[in-house]
Amino acid sequence: MSTAKAPKEVSGDLPPVLLLTAVEARVPLYELSSEVLAPLIDHDGRHHTDLVHTLHTSLRTGCSPAETSARLIEQLSGQDLSTPAAQMLLWGATTAWTWGPDADAESVLTWSVGDDQ
Repeated sequence: MSTAKAPKEVSGDLPPVLLLTAVEARVPLYELSSEVLAPLIDHDGRHHTDLVHTLHTSLRTGCSPAETSARLIEQLSGQDLSTPAAQMLLWGATTAWTWGPDADAESVLTWSVGDDQ
């Protein structure tokens, strides 16, 4: 039997049913988890995605799409979406990005509400 322990910050996240199944089946927890998540792990490997992380984040937020996307965006961008400064920065950046590489600062001055919809 392995003496490895779950990290303290995540050990409380494991559902009792997964722990009991691993103990009863005498299967290492990581092996059991890999079996359950095999379709996602395979997809992530083939398509260079991170669906396992996305699923974990979704489940930790009570499967709230808004909270999940906010957490993932914050993790990837390094911006705190609860601050107006980050919201403005990301709104401006995404707007300029949708305009494409030919847009310039002068375009911003002639832009009006509704132009980006």
